[in-house]
Amino acid sequence: MTFCGDASSWAKVSFLLVITALGLHTTGFATNAWMTRTTVRDKYNFMIGLWKMTNCSGYYQAPCEDTSFPGSYYSNLVIMTRAFASSALIIVFVTCAMTGFYVGSERARTRGLAITIIVVDFVGAAFAVAGIVAWIISLPAWHYPNWSMGLVVLALVLVIIAGVLLIPDVREYDYRDRLLVKPFVKTQRITSKGLQPIVANTKFQMNDGRDKFSKLYHYDRDMGNTPDVPRISDNLPHK
Repeated sequence: MTFCGDASSWAKVSFLLVITALGLHTTGFATNAWMTRTTVRDKYNFMIGLWKMTNCSGYYQAPCEDTSFPGSYYSNLVIMTRAFASSALIIVFVTCAMTGFYVGSERARTRGLAITIIVVDFVGAAFAVAGIVAWIISLPAWHYPNWSMGLVVLALVLVIIAGVLLIPDVREYDYRDRLLVKPFVKTQRITSKGLQPIVANTKFQMNDGRDKFSKLYHYDRDMGNTPDVPRISDNLPHK
């Protein structure tokens, strides 16, 4: 996977899973199919979501109508489900943004951010689980969960997998490489072939976590017909 720079494949897959989870959770959160009740002749045929209901009751193939949430189904468990589902949606959005920064930005790719994303993933999944449990407990007799709740269940599974996929990054990714600074400076000089660049590479590297730095200056040789430019290497001793 070549996109998003040198982020690990685990992190990239995790980002894709979180994006998918955000879409699934949003769809499940907004649709009216968290519970359903249907009888043989459609005397009762309706679906209820977190905020509204779709009623197709009366007779076979009766027209459907979206109405407000029925007051007879309103309870403290429904309030809890709404609160947990809303919190989970916000958390999934936040973790999606953080994972995007982690994958797309080299400067943001730190062990601390990776650990934070994992923790937030699991917290969001826990909120989603709590909301689903509260909703299932609130179901009256002859009512059953429907596909909107299933989308949220699938979303929380993807969020958990996304968090697990970042664990190898915390354990194996070489975050010390983020400390390398590689400025690139160009100058020019006149030769028989016209202006020719002189490339100076300056590299500061931390050695074994100690505050010791090495500085290397290297000037390329002129490949034209002019006399050779001396090659200079200056290694400063470590203190």
